[in-house]
This record gives sequence, C-alpha cells and structure tokens, in this order.
Amino acid sequence: MKINNKQAEYPIKFCDSFVSKFLGLMFRKKQKLHFRFKKDVKHSIHTFFVFYPIDINFLDKNNKVIEVRKNLKPFSIYFPKNRYNSFIESPQNN
Repeated sequence: MKINNKQAEYPIKFCDSFVSKFLGLMFRKKQKLHFRFKKDVKHSIHTFFVFYPIDINFLDKNNKVIEVRKNLKPFSIYFPKNRYNSFIESPQNN
C-alpha cells in the first residue's frame, strides 16, 4: 500500500471478528490494524499490553478521518470525542 507516493512500512490487517477486535495490538509486533464496525460506535481504546506508542485515526462511514489521536502511550486509555465507524491503529508516526 502506498501513502503519499511512499510505500507504507506496515501492511494493514483488518479486524472484523470479536476476537481480533478484542486482542487488537496486544502482545503483537508493530503493525497496522483496521477495526471495522457495522454501525457507528464510541468505544474507549486501551493500549494494555501494547509495548510501543501508537497513533489512531478514527473514520466515519465514508472512510473520512474525523479524529486523530497521536502518540498514545502503552498501558493507557483514550476516550474518543466522536462516534466512528472504524479506526486504524498504527505504530507512532506510521
């Protein structure tokens, strides 16, 4: 996948099942995950057992970025301000 004419460092993996959404990046090496939902939601995001800082891009149903959270530290919780249809977690600055 290319972003701004540059090859993305980490391929995006989709999280559609309950188990994949539950586990997310916990205990994983650095990668990008795209969490998709059937309707708009507003769930908190945690980084328990994610051992590196991450960035999160929250998307609406048209895949437009509606909120960004950068540099979320390990073992922390983030409460989004907006409802979202999906979000992408990636290692910081990727």
